Amino acid sequence: MQQSIEQRYAIKFCVRLGKSGASTLEMTQQAYGGESLSQAQVFRWHKMFKEGRKSVEDEPVQVARQHQEPQKTNNVTVLSTRNLCPEGQTVNGAFNVEVLKRLQRRANRVRPEFSANWKLHHDNAPSHTCIVVTEHLTKNLIVTIPQHPYNPNLAPADFFLISKGKTVLKERHHGNLDAVKRACTHALKNVSVGDFQGAYEAWKRRLQKCVHAQGAYFEDY
Repeated sequence: MQQSIEQRYAIKFCVRLGKSGASTLEMTQQAYGGESLSQAQVFRWHKMFKEGRKSVEDEPVQVARQHQEPQKTNNVTVLSTRNLCPEGQTVNGAFNVEVLKRLQRRANRVRPEFSANWKLHHDNAPSHTCIVVTEHLTKNLIVTIPQHPYNPNLAPADFFLISKGKTVLKERHHGNLDAVKRACTHALKNVSVGDFQGAYEAWKRRLQKCVHAQGAYFEDY
């Protein structure tokens, strides 16, 4: 515990010096080696100190419990977006950065209690891993959950939305593009909270299966 407190003081000092989260993480790892705090912890404390937090101590148990309570009934917060990709728009790094900016603003507005402690999980598509996106994530201290390459079983949980859209669109003639947009939007708005919770529970089960298989590739399990 004392080691952790010491590193928090170091992070606080780095913030006072104007160091970025990435620089602070690098310096912490150099100084403490294998005993350094995780990337998520370093970024979380860096962000809290940058936003004005003074104490390096953990919150009292009763306060921490209040913050953790919503997670018991809602382990995963889904922050939806209703912006359709403009016609002819290439989904590249620059476009994805704008999507991330909207996500950040919505996360801070809708769930401010988690604004300093949420993680992003997306796949390894080029528009997600390109330099402009990784720089944006680092600059804004957004921690990502690594996606195992070439393993569709561990695909982000929101991929289940694709099947929801297909169900509405298949074997139906919608006349024009606007009709297709309306049909897709209507289908997505009708996705229930239970559907999202079920998708994330299924994702967690797939992750656990991968752990049981010791990371080996498998098609049937």
